[in-house]
Amino acid sequence: MDKITCPFCEDSKVTLFKDTKFRRCEDCGLFINTMVRSKSELRTVYRSRMPSTCRTETPGENRMKLASRQLDVLETYTSPGIVYDVGAAVGFFMKVATDRDWVADGNELSETGIKWAKDRYDIDIEYGFLEELDVATNYYDVVVMWQTLEHMPNPKDVLIMARKMLKDGGLIFISLPNKQTLADLKNHYTEDHPFEFTEWCIEKWLKTLDFQEIEKLKFVAEQPPYANYLYRKRKGM
Repeated sequence: MDKITCPFCEDSKVTLFKDTKFRRCEDCGLFINTMVRSKSELRTVYRSRMPSTCRTETPGENRMKLASRQLDVLETYTSPGIVYDVGAAVGFFMKVATDRDWVADGNELSETGIKWAKDRYDIDIEYGFLEELDVATNYYDVVVMWQTLEHMPNPKDVLIMARKMLKDGGLIFISLPNKQTLADLKNHYTEDHPFEFTEWCIEKWLKTLDFQEIEKLKFVAEQPPYANYLYRKRKGM
């Protein structure tokens, strides 16, 4: 087996939990799935993936309502500008943002999803992993990641890329499942997540990568609980 390392701490020691597929970084607390897929495997897995809501009479209705609430939060801190949606799926958030006078870009691995967004909303979503794309530097007012960072095989690279994309003072808004304990991992195991973050872990790395906390919104009624993290890129970084 290849050596399993923390993508943030790199050579730190990781501890294997019994009766689970996860290890844990002893330095930052990141949970690391030992069943991580390669990028080529992920391209195959996600190529034709579509949200089930796309097959309903009102596709994306609930997701669009959530997008409106997310934009309400963003617009208390910034006027509509240029937003990038990491892992944009079929473009529901991008559609709502565009309707609210934002300029919206995004990326996705589902070729089927990209085509669906183009056919239905005339939205262009770029194909590929964020860190492999030629994305503008110091250009975006906001970068959003709606339950996507835990799917990435390289979350540190994604956060570093997001920092480069943002203007000084730009906002990053991240939604993540909040898995604090071994019981959380067992009770809410998701095969597609190569990593799981505790609150302490994601907050540590956002601050280490020169982001400043603005607001944290918890949705404790959900199972597992989710938390939204709104941070600002420090000026001059």
